[in-house]
Amino acid sequence: MALPETCWDDGLFVMPPKADDPLRCIICCGVMQDAVQCPNQHCFGLPCLKLSLAIKNECPTCRKPLQLSAAQPALIARSLVDRLEVKCANREEGCDAVFALEARENHESQCPYANVTCTHKCGRVLPRREMRLHEIVCDAKLFDCPLCKTRVSNTSSATHKCLTSLVDKVVTLEATVASLTSKLDQQTTFNTSLEHQLKEMFQLVRQGGLGPGRAMASSAASDEATAAVSNILREGQRVSKLSTPKLKMRKRRPETTDLVVGRASFGCLKPGQVGQVLKDEHDHQPFHVIARDGGTYWYRESEVGYLATPGTPVGPAVCVAGLPVVRGEHWKWGNQDGRKMPRKPGFVVGVRDGGWAQVEWADGSANCYRIGATPDLAVASMQ
Repeated sequence: MALPETCWDDGLFVMPPKADDPLRCIICCGVMQDAVQCPNQHCFGLPCLKLSLAIKNECPTCRKPLQLSAAQPALIARSLVDRLEVKCANREEGCDAVFALEARENHESQCPYANVTCTHKCGRVLPRREMRLHEIVCDAKLFDCPLCKTRVSNTSSATHKCLTSLVDKVVTLEATVASLTSKLDQQTTFNTSLEHQLKEMFQLVRQGGLGPGRAMASSAASDEATAAVSNILREGQRVSKLSTPKLKMRKRRPETTDLVVGRASFGCLKPGQVGQVLKDEHDHQPFHVIARDGGTYWYRESEVGYLATPGTPVGPAVCVAGLPVVRGEHWKWGNQDGRKMPRKPGFVVGVRDGGWAQVEWADGSANCYRIGATPDLAVASMQ
């Protein structure tokens, strides 16, 4: 090992140079460390020359004036010293490795016999070869709980109250679900009551408008209808306060048979046109889509957007031009449109104010249908 502020000690080397070897420093007689030379090419170890020049600024050999800045690296001497074989500094701990001096730093940074401190900060100091096993079972080692993702140590894992925390969360969620279910039942009850009151209102309006001789009756019926509507509005305001909070809906990925809206300006769909997913390959261009005119095209996920699923009621949110429809389960007006249940779907051609959609059927006839609280229509397949 190196002596303080001097050159290399002989004990470091497997075969130290002879006493008269040019690689030895003439100041300390050790093997030169970071060899330098004066302008007259007299060589010394850099640590020793610094000590000598601190006493007197002259070359220790030729006695010529010398400043440290004038000393130049002795490249040949340095190269020869770097090739000398040395022993590991951990040889007393059992390392018998032999290597060139220039590889000393690299070896000792990886030597399995070198003492190192545990990286988990438990304070243990062990040889590197033993530390690997210790760090696996170290009491201070931190890891993520697989259930709640909390950072815990090996020591605290036995007392970690993860299950208790999860049970508390489940109880809270169950209470929330029960509360929302109760509010949903109240809203359903109100919707049923609203539907009956609307039917009564329509009956009153019809009875009051049968002819000129019934003007007084019509006025009375109109007043009763107005009162009924006012009651409905007041009841709606009361129930709306108990309704469930609005949830932020996530964008749904279309599936096979779903209706989609085009977003790109190429293929079988123009932007805003409706098509249906025939096949989903789940790759970079997964959706095989058919348009109303029978044309098909393969689209990426970003090129189409989910609209509706066949069989669902047609509400204002999904009622767009080109949507295929059939009469839904809420249809209660007999054959007022002059048709029986069509075998082929119709297509929405327009949406009117007040919650009505105009539909054109396969035979060319067109009628208007409700798309409000109790829609007359259901989403159909494109074919």
